[in-house]
Amino acid sequence: MLESKNYEIGNLPDKKDNRYWKIKLRKINIFSRYKKIGIVFCFIKKIIGIVLFFILLMPIIIIASIISFLVRNKIQSKTEHSKEIKKALRICKFFFNVYPTRTYSSVSKSLEVGFFELCDLKSPILEIAVGDGYLSSLIFKDKKCFLDVGGDMIYETILSAKKYSHIKKLVIFDAESLPFLDESFNTVVMNNLIHHLPSRKKALNEVERVLRPGGQFIFIDNLSGWINYTFDSRLLRFLHLGFIAKKLETFKLRLFAQKLLTSSEYWNDLVSGSQMEVLINKDFMSKRAMTISSIFEYLNLLQGQPTRESMKLLLKINFLRKFIDKRINNIIRYLIINESELIKKGDGAFLFVVLKKKDGKQKNRDDRLKYICPGCKSDLLFKNNKLICKKCEKIYIIRNGIPILLSYKDDLINFDKYLDTSDKKKIKDYIT
Repeated sequence: MLESKNYEIGNLPDKKDNRYWKIKLRKINIFSRYKKIGIVFCFIKKIIGIVLFFILLMPIIIIASIISFLVRNKIQSKTEHSKEIKKALRICKFFFNVYPTRTYSSVSKSLEVGFFELCDLKSPILEIAVGDGYLSSLIFKDKKCFLDVGGDMIYETILSAKKYSHIKKLVIFDAESLPFLDESFNTVVMNNLIHHLPSRKKALNEVERVLRPGGQFIFIDNLSGWINYTFDSRLLRFLHLGFIAKKLETFKLRLFAQKLLTSSEYWNDLVSGSQMEVLINKDFMSKRAMTISSIFEYLNLLQGQPTRESMKLLLKINFLRKFIDKRINNIIRYLIINESELIKKGDGAFLFVVLKKKDGKQKNRDDRLKYICPGCKSDLLFKNNKLICKKCEKIYIIRNGIPILLSYKDDLINFDKYLDTSDKKKIKDYIT
């Protein structure tokens, strides 16, 4: 049934040929050759950024003031909110400080943390795409439990995640080829990744393999509303320019390397007849929330990433920061508090999904969290600060105590140079 329905829009190449590595490694090669040019380029970029955001501050102030005025009477003061909304309201201030002048991440990520609050996270726990660790630190802080393994494909974010005490082990791996034994984990969580993967099915197969019977896979996925509900797309369609909107959306899918779902029914169909079953399949981030948030994303010349340094420099002007913060905060609270009223079934930009592996007989397993070869799934031998596969004899390096278990690492030109450059750079507090 899944093959007969067109559930996905967007097309992504295989991992080792994907856009991220091509851009990242090409940039490393250019800047390592022309260091002085790179320094000059960064300086010019900062100056242009300050001038540009100084110009953009006025429309941000005007639009934030108008929307804040329109919603001020719709921010409910009553306290009988659902548990996840209460959690989102408590947590949104932590994102608000990372994403000033914007609402997108503060609303969406706060709601995500609220949904995770409802889940029973049983150890051992694996997080795929741990990123800089900031989001999961907020989830696990109140849960008072630890993340047994935090993994990501990106070395820079893993270095940033090292500062969080809730993560026991950090590993670099690919979500479609997990370097762990069968039935290693009771819980697998994933945030802001699965829509970037070439194959959701491959990723699910790997998660199913490493989950124990009764274990849960908890993750966020992106629906087509993520791109259809933005201000530019809705305006173009309102003006009966749908063909331009469609071309623009196709371009943005390539630019942001996304493969979006057209329906939440995808997951019901995908797990049908498998060892997995759907516990929760809930869309969130309403059309209105996505439209309003996209306006501020465009005015910040970003999509989802933390506010640019040039903008943060301008926001050091105290009275200006307070004026903007008050209005943006009103909008964020309105969108979070009224989420259940604004959202309609099938009308969200994101999807919160909990899948459970059906109960069954467990294998005779080693309860230690052991790494295996991501390629042939054989045991690894530790020798001279390296991990060597006993079967295929592939060698995996360990960098700063972090195993790099990418089966295609040797195919990535300039990857070692990328690691050296990352070690020399100042570690960012927030990357994703």
